[in-house]
Amino acid sequence: MNPILLKQRITKWIEACQFLKSAEIKEQLDTDEWTAIEELSNLWNKNFTANGVKDDALAHIDTLKRCEDMHPNNLKIKEMSKALTGVAREMMTKDEATYNEFKEALKKEIKQNRPVPKAPPTPKVTPTVKPKVPATPKTPVIPKTPPRTTVSDRDIKIVTVENRNVDYDGNVIDDFGSKLKVGSLYISSRLHIATSYVGEAVIETRFVDPDGKERGSTSTKFDINGSGNYRTISYGNDNGNYWNKPGYWTLKYYINGREAHTHKLYIYPKDNKITIEKVLFGNSDEQSNIIDDYGSTLYTNTKYLRPKITFSTARRGNTKFEIKITSPSGKVSTYDTTINITQDSETWNLTGWGNDQGTFYTAGQWKVQFYVDNVLLRTETVTIHSRTTPRPPVTPRNTGGGGGGNSGKGFVNFLKWAVIIGTVLFALNYFSRMDCSGRSDLPVEYAIADGVKLYQQPKLNSVVNQKLNRGTKLYLVEREGDTGWIKVETDDGTKGYIHESYTLSEEMHTNISKLFANSDPAVVDKFQRMKYQVMKNQALADVYRFAPGFMTVNAKIVDVDTAADKPYEQVAFLITDGTSTFAVAYSFNADGEPKVTRYSALHEKRNDTYFTAISLFTAYQLKVKTSDGKTVTVDIFK
Repeated sequence: MNPILLKQRITKWIEACQFLKSAEIKEQLDTDEWTAIEELSNLWNKNFTANGVKDDALAHIDTLKRCEDMHPNNLKIKEMSKALTGVAREMMTKDEATYNEFKEALKKEIKQNRPVPKAPPTPKVTPTVKPKVPATPKTPVIPKTPPRTTVSDRDIKIVTVENRNVDYDGNVIDDFGSKLKVGSLYISSRLHIATSYVGEAVIETRFVDPDGKERGSTSTKFDINGSGNYRTISYGNDNGNYWNKPGYWTLKYYINGREAHTHKLYIYPKDNKITIEKVLFGNSDEQSNIIDDYGSTLYTNTKYLRPKITFSTARRGNTKFEIKITSPSGKVSTYDTTINITQDSETWNLTGWGNDQGTFYTAGQWKVQFYVDNVLLRTETVTIHSRTTPRPPVTPRNTGGGGGGNSGKGFVNFLKWAVIIGTVLFALNYFSRMDCSGRSDLPVEYAIADGVKLYQQPKLNSVVNQKLNRGTKLYLVEREGDTGWIKVETDDGTKGYIHESYTLSEEMHTNISKLFANSDPAVVDKFQRMKYQVMKNQALADVYRFAPGFMTVNAKIVDVDTAADKPYEQVAFLITDGTSTFAVAYSFNADGEPKVTRYSALHEKRNDTYFTAISLFTAYQLKVKTSDGKTVTVDIFK
């Protein structure tokens, strides 16, 4: 490293340590904050690999980052804390060579500035003659037995805790960082410990369920060799009925009978979500006999439109599906059917809807929606085609016929012209209602945000045919297999390819447009001016899928924000429907698709108290202000 830059880092490190470790400042620090400063400031003089310097440094930096805003009345603490973590991140978390260079430079700096004590002057002594004293026999020295030391919670600091789910043989089911759910078998903890202690230690773990009932304990004997990660013995049973309650479990860690650390572990409800993977439609009669097989072209004489669905789920037993059918004119019909689920993946022919005369289904595009427990699982469109094209009626030929002479001929001519005029009027009316673009039977999608690109080929490095505005109507021409790319056409006839993650269904586009219309213009303006429009619109669409019962026509956005330290990866919303308010935080994968892994229903509106703004949003916490001036803090769980 450049010697000048290295010198600057050393100076900044020493200044930060001297300030933060002063007696005056120590009194203002939180316990975790002070411990992180103490441990981090002493990490520079260790073996990089053997002592796990990188992992320890990252853990302490993480603690200090979370504590940065805890001192609004002393911004110098935040400034020095940022200086300390900045140097630590640069010098201690990269590689051993960088760390050793920093270590040697810091040693040199400390040695140069350490005051050298002066030897006291030697007094002049006048020699005197001492009388000889007979020698006293020496008493034998009995070596002292060193006092026995006992490790305590003061010797070992548990910094962070992670948990995973394993089977009886230790095979991983849900690894560290995964969501643990009701039905987990054996849960074990990985403790990140900061200590200079070397020796044996026994750490007891006590488990308290969400109802406050202590459910058992286990003890793990560790061979401690300084700071690092240590794993406890797993706890649970083979039946999966120990971890049987959703909510916060409390894990308490004890060293020598004293509580050393408390950890909140959130156990999620067992996932009974049903995922519909495929839908086909057929035509049957009243006795459920198939007339037109599943996947066939369906016409206006369809009697009962019958869905066949393939789905996957962990749910078992009788399950009622509610099915809503919306006609091309917007009329909604609803019916339900119950099936008995016995396997993880099944295909069922559900009952149909219509009438035995075949007069219910008119030509056009019908929307079919599948619900379970009031949750929308899937929306499909099915096109009903006209059975025949209209033809002009045949004009009756005049065969004469008795009586009437000219009067009979005039009557025939009258009928002839009446038929011709009627045919013309019928044809004009029919063709005036036809979509001459040829797109009347195509499903409709909408561009999710401004600037979304329409490509010439189904790949990101292809030529861009057009940049779309949010809400641009797109007709789905065809899908490119299961790649996620779809070929579409705009109203002006431009064709191209777009990834379906950048589109919204007609229903979702309508829902989000209504949400914006309900919201304060200032909030909508903030939403539109912020970056990452695609990401936020995807998250809003996911809110509708995740909480359809809550997202009524009255729902509106109260506030929106992206995480300060992870703006590309996380977004949060405050939403209200007038009766209750909730906050929801989403994280995103590398493709910008939302993951419903961070959801917090925080508050029901009581006594006119409700959420008003997001005050702080990081990768770890969401702080929300309420109308009565309080702040609600919620951890964002992995």
